[in-house]
This record gives sequence, C-alpha cells and structure tokens, in this order.
Amino acid sequence: MWNTYLNGRVNIPGPIPWPIVGNLPMLLRTKNPNKLFLELRMKPLWLRSFVKLFKGQTSLVFSNGQEWVAGRKFTAAALKDFGVGTKSIEERIHEETRYLIDFFSKSQNSSIDASKLFPKVASNVVSNIIFGERFDHEDPEFIRLLENVQFIIEQNSPFRPDNFFPILEVFRTTNQLQAAVERFNETKECIRRRIDKQRLTFDPCVIRNFLDLYLAQEGKQDSKISESYLFNTIVDMYFAGTDTTSGALQWCMLYMLKFPDVQLKCRAEILEAIGDSRLPKLSDREDLSYVNATLHEIQRIATTAPMAVPHTTLEDIYIEGKLIPKKSILLCDLMSVHLDPIVWNEPDIFRPERFLDDKGHFLRSENFCPFSLGPRQCVGKHLGEAELFLIFTSLLQRFDLIKANPDQTLSTEGKQTFVTLEPQPYEMKFVIRN
Repeated sequence: MWNTYLNGRVNIPGPIPWPIVGNLPMLLRTKNPNKLFLELRMKPLWLRSFVKLFKGQTSLVFSNGQEWVAGRKFTAAALKDFGVGTKSIEERIHEETRYLIDFFSKSQNSSIDASKLFPKVASNVVSNIIFGERFDHEDPEFIRLLENVQFIIEQNSPFRPDNFFPILEVFRTTNQLQAAVERFNETKECIRRRIDKQRLTFDPCVIRNFLDLYLAQEGKQDSKISESYLFNTIVDMYFAGTDTTSGALQWCMLYMLKFPDVQLKCRAEILEAIGDSRLPKLSDREDLSYVNATLHEIQRIATTAPMAVPHTTLEDIYIEGKLIPKKSILLCDLMSVHLDPIVWNEPDIFRPERFLDDKGHFLRSENFCPFSLGPRQCVGKHLGEAELFLIFTSLLQRFDLIKANPDQTLSTEGKQTFVTLEPQPYEMKFVIRN
C-alpha cells in the first residue's frame, strides 16, 4: 500500500488495486484465472501471496544467490550422471513403459482414468533416479505417497484466497491448508526414512542414485550446499517430476482422443520409421517429425505449468523504465507466450503442422517455452522431454486410443492446481492395434 498509494515508487501499469485486498476480487470473479491473465498480459497484476507450505524452505526452487547457483549446478550434474539424456534414462523409462503396455494389454476392454494412472508412471521414473528403484503400483506406501502429492497440489492452488490472506484460515471449519502441511511433512518423513535406510549400505566409492549423492555431501565442511537445501531439493524433484510429467501425459492422451486424425498420422509415421518389433528410442526423434510437432503443439496449447518457476529480484531493477522493487516475486505467464496471436497464427486452434516446415521437417520455435525461460528453467527439462516422447510413441505404436464413452464431450478447459494446469477427469480405452 505504501509503495502504491503514498511513495509512488512502483509505476508498473496494470489494474488499479484495492486497498488491502489488492487485485484479489478480480481473481475471485473468474473460474479461469489463466484466461484472465491472458486478457491482462499487458497490464500486470500486483499480488501478495503467503505460501505456508514452503515457509522458510530453501531448495532448488525456493532459493537465490550463490546457494542456488551451486545447487543448480550440482543437481544438473547429478541428473546427467544418472542418465538424463543418455541410454541409461532411456532404459528406466522403458521399464515403466513395458509395465504400461502389459497392463493395457490385459485390460483393453476396461475404462481407464488417466488421472489415476499416469501419476504412478511419472512418479516411478523419478523414483528410480532418486531412490534407485521403482514402486509396485499397488504398494501401500507408494499409493499413500501419491495421495499426499495429489492432495497437496490440489489444496495449494496459487489462487486460493487464504494464500493471500492467512486470517481466512480462522473461519474455515476444516483447515485444508493445514492438512496439506501435515501431508507434506508426512511425505518428507517418508523420504527421511529412505535416506536413513540407505545410509546403512552407503559406499562413497559407489554412487547408486541421488540419495547416495545426498549422503556423500552430508557433513562436508567445505560444501557450498547445505544439508537442508539438498533434502528439500529431493522433495522438489519428487513433486515436480510426478506432477508436471503426469499432467503433460494426460494432455497428450486427451488430444489424441479429441483429434483421431492426428493420432492416425502419428501412428503411421511411427510404424513407417520404427515398425512394431521394438520400443522407440530417443534417437528415433529425428525420424519422427510429425510426432515431434504433435508433442510440441500439445505442450504449447495446454501449457502444463503456466506460471513456471518463481523468480525473485535481489535488488531494485528497471524494465523499460518501470521499477521492480527488491525482493519482488515474479511469475512468468507462459500462456501469454504460447497463446500470443502476434507470434502464433490462430493460437487457440490445435494444429501440429505449425511446427513443420514446407518439406514436412520438424521446425523449432524460439517462442516455445513449456519448461520456462532463462537460467531458472526446469532442471528436469530433458528428463520430461524423454518421458513424453518415449511413452507417447510406445503407446501409439501398440494401441488405438479411444474414448470410453463415445458420446462424451472432452473439455480442454484445464483446472489449476499448485503448479500445473491439468485436464478435467476423463476415461479412455487402450485397444490393441490390429
């Protein structure tokens, strides 16, 4: 209020905020905040958010300065060592893909809720990197972990009123935010138990997974990365690796159901380039231009993580003469890029061909940024890309994807959770290809 009404230091144009409540009334009047942000993309909103869940936490996402630089470098190197971008991670993804293929082959006449299945798939890939093993899909501990992840992300939408005004918690008969905090702590305790168990077999000369890297750093006096930072980074990786990839896979399935002609074109290209005698490999991407274009178009039009990773200004900065005060939290609205009619012709229309040149070759665009931009773009970018490509192509190679209910109208209006934009629940069938 002081900056806006008295001091006059903040001069960014935008909707005039109300005293105390700021622009919150505007957000509460809309069912789709992301569309509101698109309408106001030339008029930034001033929001003050209180995030109870991550209060006081430092990690890859919630840190700045030298610790973030050191932590980012450490995490990126660790992911590379454990196979991100190499055949090693390809095999980890193939392991989960084979389970999917076997499961769908045995239940091809059953209706499947994509929102229940794909979190297990995405979680197991990242679990393999962090813990060195996958979970059985029916493992009670695994099911509980995923229930906690889902509850936390659903209860911590950035647009919840009590994220802006914590006093509102007092008037709630059931404090869902506090329940989310308790589940978050329960998840952290589960990870701590796994660390303690792995400590018993830890050998600094044989690094098996990310937990071993954590143990190797533990107690180092000269380490630039704190123990709490590393631990919270493990938590970040587990949540982000489960939530965002799962959401992206759900969008992929949804658009294949809505656009069966695109599904047929993708499958035809896969079968021509690869056949059906082996699983697709990452090296096949160069031969699958239309598949690549389709995956890019789905990520563009759906934009799974529209608000991206938060940024913080470490000092007062000016952009085009407008002051961004020190310690401001900035959110990059990726939808304002992906749905910008200035850079995309008819951005609301699903058209994979926009990522192809005149000869049908895959065409990259500098305006495509589903993993954010700059040095703080998602550190798991290459892992996420590999998962989407390998799982998507493997499923289309073997199955026809059809709606469980032919008369159902599938909505592309997403629902915003803590970080991701997820599709509305839907069911589908995986029918073995003739």
